[in-house]
Amino acid sequence: MNSIPKISSILLVPAAVVALLVPGSAAAEPFPLPDGLVGWWTGDATADDAWGDNHGTLTSGAYDEGVVGEAFLFDGVSDYAEVPDDPSVDPGEDDFTWVAWVLSPQSSNGSNGGVQTIVAKRDAGGGEVGFTFYLRFGLLAARFGNGAALGRFVDDAGASPAVSDGTWHHVAITIDRDDPSGAVLYLDGEPVLGYDPTPVTGDVVATGVPMRIGGDTAPGWEYQRFEGSIDELMFFRRALTADEIGGIHDAGPDGVADDDQGDDDDQGDDDDDDSATDDDDDSAEAAACGCACSASPSSARSGLATLALLLTLLPLAMLRRSAGRR
Repeated sequence: MNSIPKISSILLVPAAVVALLVPGSAAAEPFPLPDGLVGWWTGDATADDAWGDNHGTLTSGAYDEGVVGEAFLFDGVSDYAEVPDDPSVDPGEDDFTWVAWVLSPQSSNGSNGGVQTIVAKRDAGGGEVGFTFYLRFGLLAARFGNGAALGRFVDDAGASPAVSDGTWHHVAITIDRDDPSGAVLYLDGEPVLGYDPTPVTGDVVATGVPMRIGGDTAPGWEYQRFEGSIDELMFFRRALTADEIGGIHDAGPDGVADDDQGDDDDQGDDDDDDSATDDDDDSAEAAACGCACSASPSSARSGLATLALLLTLLPLAMLRRSAGRR
């Protein structure tokens, strides 16, 4: 009687090959960058804007491990990062969004009058103008005004979950200015509170006022500084959707893809110089694969997946042939 050969050891190698050859089979991918990004302060050992030109300077403070790479680390007393005044980081008449990862200890809830500023660019003299996104007694809050009207989005009832608990949380505020329920606070990818932003009309511009990360800019309120870490702070000149906020949160340490980042002119020059070489390299790789590989990432992934499938089926075919000879 013929015995059936064991095939588990034969199939282990192709399974490993599949994990290596098929992109995305072993790890999640970054979330696609949403449209409308204006500024992106990653905290990766710099206060520079990773997307635009609104570069900042760290005033005291430090950098520490974040969710994605490194993060700003502030002591809640004298630390903050400051970005010079520029109209591009004022909401103006537009919808807007702020998102960030934050980590704050529970002990910070009672410091600085209970207020910890995540980001602010406002002037409170003679009518509040500008914006601030912050924690109030450990809960999410935000304000924005045009000098005559003020939108104050504060959880006075304590209905939302606490943020200051010593763990990382993803926080966001989206403002759709024409929607009576268009001001939405998000915690860990989920909407937690909604408000009416429509009373604040016209320009929201704090002229001559810098933007601060981890500190307030309003005269008399500068002491309201952040204790803990802030990572991946991003400003969009539109209201992101709930799916986009959730997607950024769900990406976690994989972060947001920045494939479109960089200077267009430089990219164009590089493309012109390297196009012939790239084409030759792609052709050589396709020939070496012996499959339908091409210069595009999607077709390359398809070719690799096909190769992985062939490597998986080959031992089965060899097994059947061997069994037929017995």
